[in-house]
Amino acid sequence: MALQPIEVPDSINRLPYAEGAEHLSDTANDAIEAFTLVEQPVIEGFVTCDFHLPDQAITWIEQNHLLTYRGREVLNLVGKI
Repeated sequence: MALQPIEVPDSINRLPYAEGAEHLSDTANDAIEAFTLVEQPVIEGFVTCDFHLPDQAITWIEQNHLLTYRGREVLNLVGKI
């Protein structure tokens, strides 16, 4: 069976964050900001991340029943579902 592209709607960024995800994302962003403000040699290739978008994408995948059985197991382990 060939993989088929899935159209992800623009409205994905309006989905609510999973319980606890907003706090974790904000904490990670604060840590990254503190790290980048330290007066030490620059780490080449360091890229910050938008942690909120992956959470919303996972929520959208779950809501649209696009998970495999293994995917559901993984999300259950991390407390997402």
